[in-house]
Amino acid sequence: MTEPNTTGILRLADDGFWLFTPGNNEPLRLHELDEQHRHYTFAAPAEMIRLTVKEVQPDERRHLTKALPFTLEDQIIDPVEDVHFACQPLEGDLYAVGLVTSRLLSRWLDALGPSFEGPVISEALLLPWQPGEACLVMESDTVLLRYGKALGARIDKTLLSVFLSSLEDSPQSLIVYGENQLDDLQALGEPWQQSAQWRRGGFPAALMVAPASEHAMDLRQGAFAPRLPLARWWQHWRTVGIAATVALILQLGADLTEYQRLRGENLQIREAIQASYRQANPRGAVVNPEKQLDQQLSEFAARGQGVLFTPILATVTKSVASMEDASISSLNFSGSTSEIRLDIVAEDYQAVEVLRDRLTQQGMTATLETSSAREDRVRARIRVAAS
Repeated sequence: MTEPNTTGILRLADDGFWLFTPGNNEPLRLHELDEQHRHYTFAAPAEMIRLTVKEVQPDERRHLTKALPFTLEDQIIDPVEDVHFACQPLEGDLYAVGLVTSRLLSRWLDALGPSFEGPVISEALLLPWQPGEACLVMESDTVLLRYGKALGARIDKTLLSVFLSSLEDSPQSLIVYGENQLDDLQALGEPWQQSAQWRRGGFPAALMVAPASEHAMDLRQGAFAPRLPLARWWQHWRTVGIAATVALILQLGADLTEYQRLRGENLQIREAIQASYRQANPRGAVVNPEKQLDQQLSEFAARGQGVLFTPILATVTKSVASMEDASISSLNFSGSTSEIRLDIVAEDYQAVEVLRDRLTQQGMTATLETSSAREDRVRARIRVAAS
């Protein structure tokens, strides 16, 4: 059992669109299409569309869309570049193929409007159909009929009997929808009247038992496929988008202001660092004051035996200060050996020895390296290291 069609059907007439809904025998005249109609199905006039079935081998399916214009070129009158081809797989190797001129399909879509997103299906394929049957809808001087899963057409009533007899798979029964039973059955011709089941009603009545339209072949393929509704999305999200843009601009402005403030603070901090470095080392180039100062301070840190410069210096200065006639002329510290070389000026050699003895008593190793007498004073160099 097929799923009934519950989607509204739009048909184009000379004076505009008519809306057919399953279960409603009276179509509704639409002066214009609005938002609620954008997903409806457009029933394209069957007389403008050619439907056929083609067998396609597995190795041809990948390029079927490009190959169709060339394989069907000798079966159409119009130039292939002016014809739009649509296809849909059926069972096995069979494919349903629909042909319509690109100009005509463009005209239909223009009439439906840019917001229309529904399928475009031949109106013949919207009729109900079962294997072994053919469904006919009698309308004025023409007949809308479906005689296969993907086959249908609109023909003149006078050609109906000949058309049915020409089908390769002749239907075993005919389901006929119309308003005048006698005239409708006479239009079938003598051979087909016995196999016909007449039902009162037209296209709306047939839709009541028709399958869901999404199972039929949609002509909107390739260049005519529905596009992303960017314009409609923009209408819905325009306010949000504008608000988000304004918020982003304000945030960027705040970030830029904060960046400028932090940049100024960073410059002040760098200047303060350099000023502090110059207090410790007023000479030399300043490249990286933190690293340079760390390197210079590391020279006074404990190395080798773990002796610091400050304790040695304190002992030396205390010992020299306790002497009346001795003074320090220069002092050098070697970080690699943790030693101080002390140049002193004393009254005589005995004063030098007294200083050396005092350093020794303070736990230092004091070694006299050189000494010389100048005028009435003695100059000596003593190497001092921790014991």
